[in-house]
Amino acid sequence: MCLGRDRFPRDGFPTTPGWVASRLKTNENVTECSVPRKRLAARAICGQKKKEFSDFFSPLQYGVATEGGSELLVHQIQLLLESNKDWALLKTDLKNAFNSVIRNDMICQVYESFPDIGNHVSKMYSGFNDLIICQGNSTVNLSSQEGVHQGDPLGPVLFSTAIHPVLLKVQSNHDDVTVLAYLDDIFIMGLPDRIMSAFEDLKPSLSVLGLQISNSKCELYCPPSADSVACEQFQSIPVSSHGCKILGVPFGNLSFIQSVSADFVDSGSLLCNQILHLDDPQSAMLLLRHCHVPRMTHLARSIAPLKLYTAATAHDLQTRQTYTGLLNFGEISDEKWMQATLPIKHGGFGVTSVREISQFAFISSWSHTLSVLPTRFPIMEKIVNDLIFQNDTDTSIALEIHQALPSDKSLSELLQKPKQLQRRLTQQHMTSISSYMIEHSCSPRDAARLHSLKGKGAGAWIAAIPESANFALQPYEFRLACLLRLGLEIPAVSCIEKCECDANLDNTGYHLLTCKKGGGPVWSHDSIVSEWSDCLRHLQIHHKREPRDRYTDNNNRPDIAVFDAGSGTNVELDVALAHPWAKDTLFQASKREAAAAANRENRKLTKYSQVTLPGASSLTLVPLVFEHFGHWGERATRYLQELSTRSTDDDGNKNANEFMCYWRKRFSTALQRCNARTIAKKLSHLLSMSSSNVKNYHTQFCVH
Repeated sequence: MCLGRDRFPRDGFPTTPGWVASRLKTNENVTECSVPRKRLAARAICGQKKKEFSDFFSPLQYGVATEGGSELLVHQIQLLLESNKDWALLKTDLKNAFNSVIRNDMICQVYESFPDIGNHVSKMYSGFNDLIICQGNSTVNLSSQEGVHQGDPLGPVLFSTAIHPVLLKVQSNHDDVTVLAYLDDIFIMGLPDRIMSAFEDLKPSLSVLGLQISNSKCELYCPPSADSVACEQFQSIPVSSHGCKILGVPFGNLSFIQSVSADFVDSGSLLCNQILHLDDPQSAMLLLRHCHVPRMTHLARSIAPLKLYTAATAHDLQTRQTYTGLLNFGEISDEKWMQATLPIKHGGFGVTSVREISQFAFISSWSHTLSVLPTRFPIMEKIVNDLIFQNDTDTSIALEIHQALPSDKSLSELLQKPKQLQRRLTQQHMTSISSYMIEHSCSPRDAARLHSLKGKGAGAWIAAIPESANFALQPYEFRLACLLRLGLEIPAVSCIEKCECDANLDNTGYHLLTCKKGGGPVWSHDSIVSEWSDCLRHLQIHHKREPRDRYTDNNNRPDIAVFDAGSGTNVELDVALAHPWAKDTLFQASKREAAAAANRENRKLTKYSQVTLPGASSLTLVPLVFEHFGHWGERATRYLQELSTRSTDDDGNKNANEFMCYWRKRFSTALQRCNARTIAKKLSHLLSMSSSNVKNYHTQFCVH
């Protein structure tokens, strides 16, 4: 998605069936459409028929149109094995399943199960497709004759449709076992000898579809309470009594769970090392937040917090070391790291601690499972009710769930509204941490900084993707912005005794940002004015920067004068940057958000209240104030929202949300760039004047 020419992107792929129909109505031969259009049509079908797919595949298949299907399957297996101590679990492995299923059988089954999409699937998969393989400087053409297409959104549906009659047949013929599947992962639970009978029935039924089971890659989990002698009849299939992995989640005894979890954490070290070696810390931070931090979410939602504690702690340590390494911070205090783990909107960097949220992830996953499972699988209703109402508190799952409950919540209360429960519980927890940090700040400055960081859009620069110059920060700029956000000391400031204006320097950059000698504040102000001018130009709003002789009674002039032909009114925009640590606002800023911005807005309004335009034209002043830590003034936010109502995409559709998101990130990035460059320029000048033999401070930021 390109952001060239200072334009914000459209909202990706439109996938409504009506849009697809209008684009494809002139081309009845869908096989001649480009690959993106084929996939677009398939996505529209998936969205339109999601409910139908869900009803058709329930209850055996969890991999299609099932919200949280992997977690539902994992938890159901856990409940069944705990409720039936003498049961075992067989995991089957299909060889190259998606590429091997016979297309003709798959198409016939689609016509039978979903006749309204049969023609589409037939056109997509009838005949052969050429695949091109590059071998050095030459290419080889292969004919694709079986299986589903790579990247086809309908692929999972088509494969699951093909094998669904087999699953139903095995379950019907063997009602003393339970058959469950997640796409090509098929699980059979029951007494060991009954599992063997069902397994022998499954293999020939799948082979008819071109699917082969690899015995050596299957696994039989035989808990200590099951019949181990009966398990020995599974020749050439590995048998384990310690535990097994279900869709990547370890299940079994404590040592097995901790061992697998530890191996999973260790596997993340390669990613962390690669992140550390990137030359761009802004991109590295995005990779850390979106690729490394969420890696353990699936485990956190499926494994009890106490069992995951050691692995979660190790994962958090990896995150902390990578975070401080890519920013060249060295060691930071636990208090600063706690701030970094907060969400961006609470003043952090969104590098979430798995140990902090594992309790909420686990209880949220189980709440979703317990609310859905009885409806999907009625035979589970008694087991679920016993767990909810603690009728059988001896079960380990019941103990784990009730131990993970928040102190002020009951399980029945959480089950009433399980949707997005993890998000709600985590937000409450993070809000309390943020409030605690402000209340227990070591100084009014710290409290004012934390208040200012919590404003909407204040941290938008952290989430900005540096795909154009408007959103990219130089390495030293990004690292300086991070130092300011955390309130950490700026390197090399201690080497300078005083500023050239004879004022004492503070090591957190306040004087470097606000000193009028050197022109830094003026340059920052003009840069933000330029951003507002670009915003107005994008909307084709006529305006003029710094018009002279604007008023009849004084020498004041606004930064931007806008004439709105639609309403016939004049709008004067006056931009200002305010620092929460200024003497006249520090006390208020330490008590509430945006106090510095509100103070500067009031001063601007008072200043312009007595001026008039030639001809007594009406005047509307809009003070556009930003705090240096990122908080927007109320009127700046309101004005941007007004502008967003005029924004449309290339097709003329309103896109206010995209407009707001784009310009929040752009203003936020520009503000942090201004802060960093002002500090860098001022500090470099003072270092060049210093008699001390110090290294160029840029190396503190730019060199790993």
